[in-house]
Amino acid sequence: ITLFMGIFFGTGAHLVQSVSAKPELSLQAADSTYAISSSETITQTVYLPIVANNYPWVSPFGIESTRSLAAGSLYLTKTVELNVGWARMGTRISWRSLQKEETDPINWDALSTFEDELRALNSAGVNPVVIIYSSPYWATTVPTSCGPIDEAKFPNFANIVQQLVIRYKTPEFNVHNWEIGNEPDVDPDLVPVNSGYGCWGDIDDRDYYGGKHYGEMLKYITPVIKAADPSAKVWIGGLLLDSPETTYPAYGKPELFFKGILASGAAPYFDVVPYHSYIGYNSAFTGDYEREGSQKWEISGGIIVGKARYLRQLMSEYGVQKPLHVNEMSLFCYEDPDKPPDTPTCMAGLTDQQLEPYYETQADFLVRSEVRGLSENLMGFTWYTLEGPGWRNGGLLKSDQSPRPVYTAYQQLAYQLDRTRYIAPVDYGSNIEAYAFKRGSEQVHVLWTGTTDSSTEIAVPPGFIEAYTRDGAPLTPSNGLLPVGFNPIYIIREP
Repeated sequence: ITLFMGIFFGTGAHLVQSVSAKPELSLQAADSTYAISSSETITQTVYLPIVANNYPWVSPFGIESTRSLAAGSLYLTKTVELNVGWARMGTRISWRSLQKEETDPINWDALSTFEDELRALNSAGVNPVVIIYSSPYWATTVPTSCGPIDEAKFPNFANIVQQLVIRYKTPEFNVHNWEIGNEPDVDPDLVPVNSGYGCWGDIDDRDYYGGKHYGEMLKYITPVIKAADPSAKVWIGGLLLDSPETTYPAYGKPELFFKGILASGAAPYFDVVPYHSYIGYNSAFTGDYEREGSQKWEISGGIIVGKARYLRQLMSEYGVQKPLHVNEMSLFCYEDPDKPPDTPTCMAGLTDQQLEPYYETQADFLVRSEVRGLSENLMGFTWYTLEGPGWRNGGLLKSDQSPRPVYTAYQQLAYQLDRTRYIAPVDYGSNIEAYAFKRGSEQVHVLWTGTTDSSTEIAVPPGFIEAYTRDGAPLTPSNGLLPVGFNPIYIIREP
C-alpha cells in the first residue's frame, strides 16, 4: 500500500517498512491511522508531507522604466535579466489623454503601446502596478491636470476606472494592481501646472492636508474596482512624505495627508500603502547613507525604515494594518550647480572613472537599504529608474544603457534572496550588521560593516557552504577567515 499524503513541492523523504499485518492492525503514520485487514506481509511507503518554501512566492524587487517594456525592447530584456517581480507603470494611463471632454468616449487607441508592454510583462511573469494619473480640467477642482478631482466628478472617474479594470484584468494583460495617482501629498501650487505629481494636497487644510478628500474618492471608486475584479489590489498614490515634521510654513504639513485618508474612514478601501525614498549622493559621507543622507529620518532609523515606522504608527492610531511598499527609490547625483556643499555633480563631461565612487555608493545603498527594509517586513521596492542615466542620474543603467554596478548588485540581491523568507538579525560581532534569510534547507546571511573605511575578518561560521561578494564573485576563506567590509557580502550556510 502506498500512501500519498499532502501536496508536494520538491523532493520529500519517504519511509519504507515491512510489517506482518493482522486483522484490524492499525499503522500510525504522520498523525493518521490506517486499518489493514489482511494477514499478508506488505510494504508500506509513506511520503511525509513537505511544506513548500514560501509558496507562492513573488519577488519583492521591482523597477520602473519610462522607456518601453514591450517585447524585444532592451528594457524588457534588462528587466528579465534582473529577475524582478514588479514593474511600476507610471505615465502610461492619463485620464486627461483618454477623455479630453466629459462627453468623449475613451480613446483606447492611445493605449496601444502600453498594451504591448502589458502583454510582454505578462509573458515574462512580471507583475505590473499601473498608475492612473493626470485628470482632465473639467474634472479637477483647480485648473491643472495635477489636482484633486471634484467630488461631483467621482462618478465619471469611477466609470473610466471600471472600464480600465475590466479591460486589463483579462489573462491577456493580467493587471490586478492599481495605483491611484502619484505623490498625492503635494499641493498643486507647489509644482508646475500639469505636473506628474498627484497633487491632492491642500496647504490650507491644517488638520489633514487634503487627505480626507482623497479618502472620500477611494471610498467611491474602490467598490467599483473590486466589483469589476475581486482580485484587484488598490494602492494609494505613492507618498512623497518628505519629512515627519515639516518646518517650512510655505509647504504646510504634507505629513498629515495620510492621516487624512485614515480619518476619512477609507482604510477598508485601499490595500497597499506605497511611499518614496530618495537620497542625494554626497562625497563627504563616510557611512550610512540611509541615515546620514536623510537627517529628517535619521532618528527613526533612516529614510526607508523611518518612513515605514512613521506610517505604521499612524495606522496603529486608527487600528489599521496595511502592507508597505517603497515604490520609488534611488540614490541620485545632483545635475546642477545649486547643490549641497562637497557634492559632485553628474553633469555631462564626467568620465565613468570620475563617477566610480558614486556608482559604488549606489550599489551599496541598494543592497543595504532593501535588506533592512525586508527586515522591517516591507512588501517590496521599486528602483526609479531602470534606464540610464535616469532622473538625476539615479538609473540602474548608464547613459549608453550598459549596466552600472547598482544593476549588477540588484541582480545578485534578487538571485541570492530568491524564494527566501526573512528570519532575524545575526550577531557577527561589533561593527557588523547582518540579517538571515531562509532559502529551502539553507540560510542566506547578508552582512556589512558600518563605515566606508572599515573592514574586518570573521571566522567561517558553522555550517558554512559558500560566500559571495556584493556582485556575485565567489569569496574563498583564507586561514578560516572571511573578509567583511562596507560592500555587503552573502554567506550561504546550513541552519
